[in-house]
Amino acid sequence: MIYPFYVESDIEGRATNLKGGTRRKDGSITTHIYQREEGSILESFTIKQTSAVLDTGERILTTRIYDGDGIAVAQKETIY
Repeated sequence: MIYPFYVESDIEGRATNLKGGTRRKDGSITTHIYQREEGSILESFTIKQTSAVLDTGERILTTRIYDGDGIAVAQKETIY
């Protein structure tokens, strides 16, 4: 069963995928993606998934992707 949010990552060298989702309708997920740059480790992206209830009573799900400077570079909203 997929709740409001679910993530799955296929990582080379692992026998199984990393995967999971929120347990509640109002749950959230924050995923940090790191990579190396000239030996240093930097956060290249952060993915935040949140939900909120609109005045109409509908629940809206939002996924935002932020770059390493914290600037939102993509967003997707859906009704749950």
